[in-house]
Amino acid sequence: MKIAVCGTYSSGKTTTSIALSYLTGIETTHALTMREILPNLFPGKKLENCTPEEVLELIFQRMIYRVANEAKCRNSFISDGASIQEWAYCKPRLLYGMNPAETEIQDTEILSNLETFGKTIDAYGKMAKNYAKKHYDVFVHLPIEFPNVLDGHRPVSESFRKCCDKLLRQAYSEIGLPFIEVRGDLVQRLTEITQKLEIKCAMDVHQAITIAKKEVKERFDNIKLETN
Repeated sequence: MKIAVCGTYSSGKTTTSIALSYLTGIETTHALTMREILPNLFPGKKLENCTPEEVLELIFQRMIYRVANEAKCRNSFISDGASIQEWAYCKPRLLYGMNPAETEIQDTEILSNLETFGKTIDAYGKMAKNYAKKHYDVFVHLPIEFPNVLDGHRPVSESFRKCCDKLLRQAYSEIGLPFIEVRGDLVQRLTEITQKLEIKCAMDVHQAITIAKKEVKERFDNIKLETN
C-alpha cells in the first residue's frame, strides 16, 4: 500500500509518518525540506524573500527528490507529504502574495505581477495531481489542530495555513483517491489509521512514537535556519 500523509504546515506530517512506519513496518519516504534545499540554491536567503522564479525552482527541486525517493520504495511506502503539497503551498500566494506570513489577501495591483507564476503553478498542479493518482493508494489527511511551530522555518500566517488545508481537501476529491482524516494525539492518529486501513502493527504504538520522536529531533529539528 502506498500511503501519502498530507496536511498543511505544522500539522504533524513528519512525526506521524515516521511513527506509522515503525508501527507498521512499511518504509517511509521524504522529500528534502525547503530549509535543506534553500541554502544550496540561494545561500543566505529566507524563504519569505524568494522571488516567484526562485520559489518555482525550489518546488521543482523538491519534487525531483520526492519522485526519486518514492521510486526506490516500489510497491509500498508511507510518504511524508505528497506531490500535491508544494502546489497547495504555492497556490495561496496568488491571493496573499509571495510572503506566506501575510495575514490579508492582497489587492489586484500587488498581485498583477504573478500572472506567469500563477499559470506555472496551475500547470504544476495538474502534473502533481496526475502523479498522485498513479502513485498513491490513499491519502491520510491531518487537519489543523496545533499552532504553527515558530522555529524560523515556517513564516506562515493562520489564514495562509487554512487556505492550504482547504486546497488539499479539494485536491483529494479532484484526484479521486480515497482519503481518511485523522485527529487527536499520535496514539489516536496511529490507531485510527491502522484500523481504517486494516494494517497490522509490527510493534507497540507507544514504542513507535518514542522512536519516531527521537528520529525527528535528531534528523529534522536540528537543521539550521536558512540564514545560517
